[in-house]
Amino acid sequence: KGLEEGRKKGDAEGAARAGSEYARKIESLQATMAAFMKNLENEKNMLYARADKTLLDLCRLMVKKIIGIETTCNGEVILNVLRKALTYVAAKEKLVIRVSPRDAATVQEHREFWAPVTEQLRDIVVEPDDRVSPGGCILESPSGMVDGRIETQLAELDEVIQKAWESMYAEKNTPEAAV
Repeated sequence: KGLEEGRKKGDAEGAARAGSEYARKIESLQATMAAFMKNLENEKNMLYARADKTLLDLCRLMVKKIIGIETTCNGEVILNVLRKALTYVAAKEKLVIRVSPRDAATVQEHREFWAPVTEQLRDIVVEPDDRVSPGGCILESPSGMVDGRIETQLAELDEVIQKAWESMYAEKNTPEAAV
């Protein structure tokens, strides 16, 4: 009878130790899995952020390419750019409009298109300028300069997009903000 009781007690103690050891290993595995899943989630978020950034960069390049093609194929792009730029001119006298040599004739020939914006301006001179690429312009007046070059507008657009991107990811306060 003592032997039997000793076995039962031994079995019970062994089962308790084994159960305790099993519970500790399960806890350890659960902690390891939780850390792994969190790391996996962070890696996924960073991958998505990089993919988003890559797509954004691709879109910006496509916009630049399309605008480049448009300014090459459509010589009248300058007219809309000029008309918009003229709305920023404050001085009412002596205006120099610098345009690409390729666009100079178009601007002169279509003066009626942009002239209504300049009704109160006097002494307007259109000058070809090699610093200006097709489709863009630089306006100079006594009150200052308006840079309507396509490159400048694209750089400003890039800056706005970059700031929006940074603020979007800064708000999330996640690792992908550094991407």
